[in-house]
Amino acid sequence: MTVTDTLVPLLLLLLVILVVGGGVLFVRSRRQGGQGVAKRGSRQAQAQAEELDTVASWEPSSTRLLTGPEREAHQTLRRALPEHMILAQVPLARFIKVPTRNSYAEWMRRVGGLCADIVVCDATSQVVAVVEIRNPIARDKDRAQRRQARMDRVLEAAGIPVHVWLEGALPGPAVARETVLGGPMVFMTKSGATLVDTAVRAKVPPVSAGTSLEGLAVQEGVEVDLNLGADTEGPRPVSTWFESEHSGAAPLGPR
Repeated sequence: MTVTDTLVPLLLLLLVILVVGGGVLFVRSRRQGGQGVAKRGSRQAQAQAEELDTVASWEPSSTRLLTGPEREAHQTLRRALPEHMILAQVPLARFIKVPTRNSYAEWMRRVGGLCADIVVCDATSQVVAVVEIRNPIARDKDRAQRRQARMDRVLEAAGIPVHVWLEGALPGPAVARETVLGGPMVFMTKSGATLVDTAVRAKVPPVSAGTSLEGLAVQEGVEVDLNLGADTEGPRPVSTWFESEHSGAAPLGPR
């Protein structure tokens, strides 16, 4: 065997190693370059977003806080529970505490910023129950249903009763009082919320100031009202709460 015969395999092996090593270095450099470009693009986009003026770029205008069914439910609860505080559209983060061993910002992103439609509190502002005004489930989008189920789970874990009333079939004051304060005519949904049987509505005369509905039975003068499709309020007010599927994170600057 000559020296040439010995060197040829070694040269071929060295050539293969150089080719493979060069390919690995090339791929790694391309990947790092792509990540660098993405990071620079992200920083530039963030800088551009923070330069936008809060008022000029998002021109604000006033809108109604509650929909028609929510206003009706709020008025009903004020009549039914005159000794309680009835609050509307309260973010969960205002009345629920969570440990901070995990990211609080992530909890806020998932559920803390969601609003309970109506919150019933005692005289010391301690939450007694939450009332949600919702569409019949067939009308809700999947995203809305997932959001509602997530909120129901959190409220249930916090020990706060959730009562779901359907739009177009809201209960009267007597039914509302017995439902919220522990009366009958409720059952559990799959998500853990308490759904009131709003197919019947109690006939209750208007309650004067200082008058309590305590002692009224839900069977007194009931009438059937199953018109779930009625909409006497016309179009709903435009709102941007949780409805945009394309909203991105908006860092809050000092502006």
